[in-house]
Amino acid sequence: MLADSGEDAIAWCPQSEYAANVELAEAVPPAATRPPPTLPMAKVATPGMATCEEVAALLGLPLSRTVKCIMLAAERTGVRRACTCCSSAATTRSTRSRSPRSRVSESFRWASEAEIILATGCPPGYIGPVGIPADLPLIVDRAVAVMADFVCGANVPDFHLTGVNFGRDCRQPDGVADIRNGRRRRPSPDGKGTLEILRGIEVGHVFALGSKYSEAMGATFLDADGQSRVMEMGCYGIGVTRVVAAAIEQNHDDRGIIWPTPIAPFTVAIAPSATTAARRCARSPTGCTTSSRRAVSTCCSTTAANALA
Repeated sequence: MLADSGEDAIAWCPQSEYAANVELAEAVPPAATRPPPTLPMAKVATPGMATCEEVAALLGLPLSRTVKCIMLAAERTGVRRACTCCSSAATTRSTRSRSPRSRVSESFRWASEAEIILATGCPPGYIGPVGIPADLPLIVDRAVAVMADFVCGANVPDFHLTGVNFGRDCRQPDGVADIRNGRRRRPSPDGKGTLEILRGIEVGHVFALGSKYSEAMGATFLDADGQSRVMEMGCYGIGVTRVVAAAIEQNHDDRGIIWPTPIAPFTVAIAPSATTAARRCARSPTGCTTSSRRAVSTCCSTTAANALA
């Protein structure tokens, strides 16, 4: 549910009502192809500058020309380490690599500084794809896969490389994955507009589990042809306390909460009686002193409302 006080960022397309958590919203692959190299690779000193923003400012280049390199430690697939590159102009996903074709397992962790130094010979902030060991898988983001003449770490402390190109200065990527967060004004994955990033409350979620657990448990069914098929599984969750928070965000005024009837702790019907106007009308010999039945209703009900306000 969209709410300014929400704890999560939601990628939402107003033109199609597409919505997803920014960490799960798919980044549409660039339509462009990788241009040919136009610059020679050069090593430049960047003392104490370990972020893409600092390096871009030093070189007078747009942030989109830099490539941020991170290192992951994957455990389940037998791949102990993986170097992942993504454009620093977009935020790296902090949860998982979602591409099923990626050689990076979905169960991974950020590599420690010691592991990074052991693999590359330099601390974080200066690593890059040039000269990395052959057994270190190189996975790049979709946007990085079509970049040329980019800037990245030199795998040497306090140095970066400019004019780097895949295939010429370093090997071609071992895999391409969607590892960027969704961003504002980027194309919506459903092709029907552009994304906006809004705050929201995650009231519930659905997980598609596929056949992983049903195969392990032998959970099958017979189809229309009498053939045994493995069940496709899924699960969902609803945050009960989050439902309350979302309801309050959508139903309140200056005085506080206006509980929706289905979740209100109790209901109250207020029937005003014996108000000042009603008593005055009752004491009058001719009833209410107003000139019409409509005026009687207005007189008494208005006074009652004011008394209750």
